[in-house]
Amino acid sequence: MTRWQAVDELQQAGVSVFVSMSTTYPPMGEDDFHELLSYFRALGAGRRF
Repeated sequence: MTRWQAVDELQQAGVSVFVSMSTTYPPMGEDDFHELLSYFRALGAGRRF
């Protein structure tokens, strides 16, 4: 099971999940960052901080 599958299954089971992100090396480009946020939204993430 991948991390993404685990997050998806927990969210579908009604468990609140938290995903933490930090900078990467080499740095992510802005497009990469927005793509990742879109993926989180598709998993049901509604809030970010």
